[in-house]
Amino acid sequence: MELGKHISYLLKFHECVVVPGFGGFISNYKPAEYDRTRGIFSPPSKEVVFNARIKNNDGLLIRYIAVSEKCSYGEAEHVVEHFVDGVYQSLNSGEMVDVASVGTFHFNRSGAMVFDAVSTIEMASSYGLQPFSYAMSTTDSSMRTVMQPYRASRTLNKRREAIKIAAGVALLLSLSLFPLKNDNPSLQSSNVNPIQLLARSSGVLENDAALIQSVDLEEIQQATPYVLIGGSFSHEANARDMQFELTAKGFNSEIIKNKDGLFRVVIDSYFDRQEAINAMRAYRSGHPGSNVWVSTR
Repeated sequence: MELGKHISYLLKFHECVVVPGFGGFISNYKPAEYDRTRGIFSPPSKEVVFNARIKNNDGLLIRYIAVSEKCSYGEAEHVVEHFVDGVYQSLNSGEMVDVASVGTFHFNRSGAMVFDAVSTIEMASSYGLQPFSYAMSTTDSSMRTVMQPYRASRTLNKRREAIKIAAGVALLLSLSLFPLKNDNPSLQSSNVNPIQLLARSSGVLENDAALIQSVDLEEIQQATPYVLIGGSFSHEANARDMQFELTAKGFNSEIIKNKDGLFRVVIDSYFDRQEAINAMRAYRSGHPGSNVWVSTR
């Protein structure tokens, strides 16, 4: 039995396929691209990497083998164990192991396992799409429009900065409700500079360590009750692996343990429900086949 063909098929529909006792194959979305040197468009696909730390059995591969090969779960489990034993035996003998349609394994001089993906995996949504060539059109250089660069505005990507701005707006609104008292009736402006007052209050927030520590994680979590869940695991180690990968991609990932004892991996958290739903749609669009969902803490 060629276990590689089963792994390759499952990677078309799933982001991770775990071989129990060996490691996990992870597929990353690769968008359609254009090769200018050859003039060829390639359809979306998946690049495969290997993580030897993900070894716990999630049942996906063994259940698929049992169904496709028409055997029992125990027999399918035995097939996988035999495959893993054979791979390690070959690697320890200095041989290169070829997992068909997925990639090759070998030990380097330091004794570390090295995985080389043979090619990209075809996505289920891109099935039947083939690369095609397209000649680039030429344009007279005199008709080209030169776009002038503009200075990009700084994006506030930290919730704490957003909370400071919201507090500042509330302060300005509260100042506008106080009546102005001035001995000169012809002068109808306040002698209070709200911008300076806001700057002074911001300075207090930045300089007073006790006040900064009072804004703890629990308050921030209460302000963001909606979460985008990437997966649920019975073993915390698997949840930690997924959290590590999400954090490396720039997400504010965390782990929440529910009442059933399962570990839910949070991709990110949001202030309102519609924002979380929009994030879910964007994530599914960028990761076809993923089944992330919106929940509350």
